[in-house]
Amino acid sequence: MLAIKIDNPDMENQFKHYAMEHKKTIEDVISDAMKLFLSMQKKDDKLVYTKKDPMQYIHKIEYEYDDDLCDDVALTHIKDSAKYIHDLRRKNRYE
Repeated sequence: MLAIKIDNPDMENQFKHYAMEHKKTIEDVISDAMKLFLSMQKKDDKLVYTKKDPMQYIHKIEYEYDDDLCDDVALTHIKDSAKYIHDLRRKNRYE
């Protein structure tokens, strides 16, 4: 929903008069006017924006890990990860 305030009494009266002549609501007339205005804009207009240098904003994120916390999630029992994943997928497929 878009609300438009018209501070120009002459323009407001023109919209009202046009709406009465064409048996439309003022909202429909203004909506048609906005659509016409937007359709008149060039389709190939390029957006104007400034490019920023990513190297200026880049920073390395470093985390400190506690080795004790990783022991619970480490899969040290897996020797061949490809075979493990292959077997796991096969097992899940037939369950």
